[in-house]
Amino acid sequence: MLSGGLAKAELPAVRTGLGFIDRKLGGFLELGWYAYQMKLIGTGNAPQPKRSA
Repeated sequence: MLSGGLAKAELPAVRTGLGFIDRKLGGFLELGWYAYQMKLIGTGNAPQPKRSA
């Protein structure tokens, strides 16, 4: 960001595969998924973008 360039990542929506859960709790699933990825990065590990909800 400081150099003026930004990388863009296209990620699929986080889904469980169970439609009724995805419709009701989709936002919470995504929030948890992103929090997990930030925890991995914060502890020096590589993110796991293909990890499912």
